[in-house]
Amino acid sequence: MSYFIQEGTNRRYERSRWMLVTAVLLLALHYFLQMRFSIRATTDTGATVVNILFYTPAAFLFSGSVLGLEGDRRRFRS
Repeated sequence: MSYFIQEGTNRRYERSRWMLVTAVLLLALHYFLQMRFSIRATTDTGATVVNILFYTPAAFLFSGSVLGLEGDRRRFRS
């Protein structure tokens, strides 16, 4: 749907969109695994490890995606 709003896309914009999609899918997979194997209900330590393994890459992907979608190279330098 964003193609209708965006007049022209470049490589950084497309990569940022895919990073955002990957982060959302990673969080959906995390939720599915927690519910399917009841990791959160079993142990606090197991839930913490799984959260760290999934939330850290998702946070980096979200941050990189937002920086890429904002635009120009000046924002990357600051």
